[in-house]
Amino acid sequence: MGIEDINQAAGAMNALTARINSFMSDADAEIAQRQGVYDFMVNDLGNEVNRRMTYAGTIDPDIAEPTRRDGGTFNTIGDAVDLAPSGALVILYLASEKTHNMNRNISISNKDIIIARTNDLALPQINMVAYADNTHNAFHTFAGCDNGSLQFRYCNINLPLDKVNEALPWNGSSCVLLRYNIARTSVLSLYECTVTGSNDHGLMTCNGAATNILNMYKTVLDGQIIAMKSVQSGAAIISKQVTTLSNGALMTAAADNLSSLLSN
Repeated sequence: MGIEDINQAAGAMNALTARINSFMSDADAEIAQRQGVYDFMVNDLGNEVNRRMTYAGTIDPDIAEPTRRDGGTFNTIGDAVDLAPSGALVILYLASEKTHNMNRNISISNKDIIIARTNDLALPQINMVAYADNTHNAFHTFAGCDNGSLQFRYCNINLPLDKVNEALPWNGSSCVLLRYNIARTSVLSLYECTVTGSNDHGLMTCNGAATNILNMYKTVLDGQIIAMKSVQSGAAIISKQVTTLSNGALMTAAADNLSSLLSN
């Protein structure tokens, strides 16, 4: 091998070394950049989970084209609850001075739901709409409270007064604001609300070894309605402060099994 060959080989080695050094520098820079992104994602993970697990919307029955997405608008309470992810805190703001009709049953399974007014105007009206099947009259309501809860804040809730089919009786166990789940726990809270009704309709009832928790603060029950309609085959807790019963409203039914009820 001559001197020229040795010089060419040395030049090739130097070029290869330069390429390797450049590659390593680029790799180090890319690794550092990705590490920075990863560190940011880890640090922001808690905020991201909280953001994704809080679902909010405004309910307005008169909007022609609701957005039907988180932070947007919906025509009905049911539409928003259905689209919220399982495990979410769902906050729904009802357009005030409007009537919101419950035209179907709504399952709140594994969701914590807060239904409130949008502002300080007149309270929104929530009408529980009656229906009839082949054997009973009933009304559309909330159900399926598995690992979830339901809270109303600053709302007027109207239980139906009239039957759809006068020839049929009311289905007593279904005519409540939040239906029970067999061998499960259901939680209903009312914060500065008024519930109006008749026909011995109720807020909750305990059947099938269910455990029901009812919280009421500055709430009025107006008419022939019962807060905890029955605890014959379950257990119930009622916590209340500044709660008013008027025009025949009762906290519990007269024939109830009061040994299964805890109340202040």
